[in-house]
Amino acid sequence: MDKHTIENSLADLSVKPPNREDNPVGFVAITDISLILGLPVMGLCSILLPQFLWARFGHKLSPITLKMLPSSVEKIHKRLRAFFGSAFSKKDLQSLPFELAKNEIVRLLFLLGALMPFSGRFETSVVGQENIEAALKRGKGVVLWDSHFYFASSGTKIALSRAGYNLYHLSHLRHGFSASWVGINVLNRIWVASELKFLAERIIIKYQNPAPAMKILSERLNNNAVISITVRDSSN
Repeated sequence: MDKHTIENSLADLSVKPPNREDNPVGFVAITDISLILGLPVMGLCSILLPQFLWARFGHKLSPITLKMLPSSVEKIHKRLRAFFGSAFSKKDLQSLPFELAKNEIVRLLFLLGALMPFSGRFETSVVGQENIEAALKRGKGVVLWDSHFYFASSGTKIALSRAGYNLYHLSHLRHGFSASWVGINVLNRIWVASELKFLAERIIIKYQNPAPAMKILSERLNNNAVISITVRDSSN
């Protein structure tokens, strides 16, 4: 294959559009205002309410929280039908959006509670720790693929830290409450500060140029470290 053929082949390749994950979405979002007003109250609740009451408290607030979810109830129902078909009864299908809203509250209480000095009152456990130990014995590090479910963001980090692991986590600039400028520079810092208590290092990836972050991860693995990567739809 000559140079001319190669150049023509490259010219035919589709150009990857700019990845906007590295940039804020606007200056401020409506949900940012709600968070600014609600976070102090929720922080107080995370202190005063025992953990076994969090789910019940979240259920009480779910009708309000439901209005703040990124997808409407109709869209949630549509996705559930597309994915599960007739596996759920109509009653269960109607209740699931409220369960999602409840989990938003519980996750927030968990996140804010972990930021407090007495976060040791939360119970955590690690299942499958023998797999981590077996991988570390090989001396090439461990990669933990963390599913993107409600309590993974904080729960995984807290549990592994308590088990004695120095965890190196791959993250991005938008991680947290909001993708706006206010969210990234103000609100998300609360979320990040909560998780940093349980991390050896937070490695920031830029989607337009992921090479520097990948290099750091490679170096950590060469030192037999444990790294975690959350799998989600923006992992492109």
